[in-house]
Formats: sequence, C-alpha cells, structure tokens
Amino acid sequence: MSVLCLLTRPAVAAALIAAPLQARPAPAVPYETVSFPSLDPPVIIGAALFRPEGPGPFPAVVALHGASGLGGRTALYANYQDWGTRLRDAGYVVLFPDSFRARGLDHGVATLKHDPVPPDRERVKDVFGALRFLQSLPWVRRDRIALLGWSHGGATVLSAVEAGLPVPQPGFRVAVAFYPGTWRQLRNPSWKPGIPLSILIGLKDDWTPAEGCVRLAERIHAQGLALDLVTYPNANHGFDAPKVPLHVRTGVNSHTGSATVGTDPDARQDALTHTMTIFHQALD
Repeated sequence: MSVLCLLTRPAVAAALIAAPLQARPAPAVPYETVSFPSLDPPVIIGAALFRPEGPGPFPAVVALHGASGLGGRTALYANYQDWGTRLRDAGYVVLFPDSFRARGLDHGVATLKHDPVPPDRERVKDVFGALRFLQSLPWVRRDRIALLGWSHGGATVLSAVEAGLPVPQPGFRVAVAFYPGTWRQLRNPSWKPGIPLSILIGLKDDWTPAEGCVRLAERIHAQGLALDLVTYPNANHGFDAPKVPLHVRTGVNSHTGSATVGTDPDARQDALTHTMTIFHQALD
C-alpha cells in the first residue's frame, strides 16, 4: 500500500539534495516556436520549445502556463523562461503550449469572470496533443515525459492525470502541479491520480487557497493512495517566480477579486530542488 507524503515545512533547500543531473551546453537561442494540433480540432497550438544540445534522445516535460497566459508575442513570462532554461540545461526537452492565444485570448483569462477555456476540457485536449507531438519527435524519449503546470495550468495537470482517462501511450511518467485550484476534484469523489503526482503550494495563497489541496491529499491518503503535497508556510501565489516583489493584484478571478502574488526566495529554491529531484528519479 502506498503512503501519502504530506509535508508542511519551511523552505530549506538543503533538506532536499538532488542527485546531480548532467548539464548540456545552452544553445544560442533559448527556445524555438513550434505548433501542433490539439485533440480539440481544428485548434492548432503554438508552443515554445526548449531543446538541449546534442542528438538525444532526451526525456521531456510538457509545461502548462497559468491564467495570464504564456507571455507576450515576443517573449515568455520570466518564470516560464527561467523554468524552461533550467530544465533544458538539466537535459530535458520542454514544451510550453499556448492554450489561450490559440483561441484568441491573447491576454489570458485571469481577469475574466467566466473561464472560456476551463482546465478540465479544452486544455486537457491540448495536453494530450502536446504529448502526442513530443512522442513523434525522434530526439525525444517517448516513454520518459512528465507534466508540469502552474495555477490554471496546475489545475489542468490534475484534470489530465485522472485515473482512467484515455491518454496517448505511453503516457506521462509523473506530474507536478504548482498552486492548482482543486474544486473540480473535490466535487468528484471518484477522482484519483493515475500517475505519481506532486502538489506544491504556499499556505498564504489567497488565489488558489492551500486548504483545497490539503483536503484533496487527505482524501487520497484515506483511500490508501499516494499524493506528494508540499506546503510552504510563508509563501503566496507565484512564489517560484524569479525576483517578483510581493504585491496585491486586483481585478482577478479569485473569490475576493484580488490576490497577493510574488516570490518567496526560500520556497522557490526548495521547490526548484524538489521538482528537479522528482524529474531526475522518474525520467533519467
């Protein structure tokens, strides 16, 4: 019987020592733009692709942006570029699908009262289209692909890893969700993850409150199943972003219409280490 890993801790990176990953030289261009068909026809998804140097084949990560979208027309938001670069330098292909721009939502859905691209519908089809696309590339290890997401993308991760969902095979090896909304899973008593799943969230998060993640983890644990939940006592929404001052964002689709967002350096470092360890153990 598997055991729930439920951790509440101060973020201390030294508590998690990742096995060293072989770094590869960074290419001159950080990422390239590609496109692939969603399994939500006829939508074609544009995406940013980070690729390590060399012939491969490489393990890979599908990475899902939050409610504000992937970035502007000329650059990714800093957090996604940071994650993509780190993962690429650790030897992973990283694919960031842009689910919103493909549907004419250039500014995302964070400020909309009604979400036109919910995590459990169109975005799940984008996820499986991304998986199929990566599996078609000769320099990707098609049986070593992980799923990663933030906020709205984290909620998409939870929907995409539900046990019993038809997934292009071989499916994802492991999944990591940063500060996801969990209300869909909490309303579905039969929901459970079909692959190893980790959730990382700050206890001060007032956009996607940690209480939902804790309740979900406790329910999964009561079924004798595993869910790795790490909570950071002093962290807010977006704690893993690089050097974002803590501030209140207004006019967002939270319960109060506002949310506190920004970097928590200790939580960020711990989360980077924890996630890299998960991917190293599952993909390398």
